Amino acid sequence: MIRRLAAGATALAMVLAACSSNPATPGSSASSPDPTARVATPAGSALGARRPLSGFKEVTVSVRRPDGSVRDFCLLLADTEELRQQGLMRVSDPSLGGYPGMLFLFDRDEQGGFWMKNTLLPLSIAYVASDGSIVSSNDMDPCPPDEQRCPVYKADGSYRYAVEVPKGTLADVGLTGGATLTVGDKSCAAT
Repeated sequence: MIRRLAAGATALAMVLAACSSNPATPGSSASSPDPTARVATPAGSALGARRPLSGFKEVTVSVRRPDGSVRDFCLLLADTEELRQQGLMRVSDPSLGGYPGMLFLFDRDEQGGFWMKNTLLPLSIAYVASDGSIVSSNDMDPCPPDEQRCPVYKADGSYRYAVEVPKGTLADVGLTGGATLTVGDKSCAAT
């Protein structure tokens, strides 16, 4: 899915790896799915209808809207460099396994951008500062498989978190306007 661009050799290695892969071609037949596509797999009954992607955890977040109302959501969690690099690459399930989105958690403030190489679904992203305020957001379309230079979607400032959702659904999780996000530590079983 989206890979966060890093500086130096890491960025070069990512670009070379992404360009050498063989992503699915748009419009491929449903009867012959892309064998590299990642789909959500069933998990334990404690998660209800949610099916986390292989290797990913989940996290509860609270979104406080400008009117003061608060709503909790259970998101997929990308909290290591490897998971952040993988993100929603090759995910073909538009319901994201029953999750409204994925939270990218960074150890420090970031300024890099995200790109859509090897991403099958159009997404929206909200960049969130360490205080929970929304820095900026973007709608992002998949990069065509034959494109060598995919657009990079940058934040308007430093951010500590990024939340990706299916394109056009940031409002569904309340991440618009003056909303704030708090990353929780309670179990997703309660949401």
